[in-house]
Amino acid sequence: MKDKLGVETVINHIRNVEDVTLKPITDIVALKISKGPYDGGPENNLTKAEEITAEYISENHSTLDEFHEKLTILDGGIKGLEVFADTIYQYYTASDHLDFETVKDKISSKKDITLKTITDLIAYKIAESSDDQGVDLNFISAQTFVAE
Repeated sequence: MKDKLGVETVINHIRNVEDVTLKPITDIVALKISKGPYDGGPENNLTKAEEITAEYISENHSTLDEFHEKLTILDGGIKGLEVFADTIYQYYTASDHLDFETVKDKISSKKDITLKTITDLIAYKIAESSDDQGVDLNFISAQTFVAE
């Protein structure tokens, strides 16, 4: 593989298990997501893990061979896989990977009490303003504002 790695190429390698190291790393990342504040259920966590693993590898390694060299330096075994998974998860949590739907779902499901409180305060302020459109529309407006 001499061409620059694309995210879709790496995702295909993960999903088709063309590379026996990528799937375990992705599974570990999905497990970390499930135990953290970004938990979106098993399928969503796995999909998100595939995306961020592929994104991280394509941004930080020009080829899969380069990725494997780095993995070999780290150990090549399960420890190396865990280190890579930790690095990818930290990359995910440190970067701005909160998309609109993720934030909106966190507010709606009350998984993040801080976001819910901020949304409620904004909805309250909207209700006090001349833009008041009723409780439901005020909440939807506030939720959209916070999620964006």
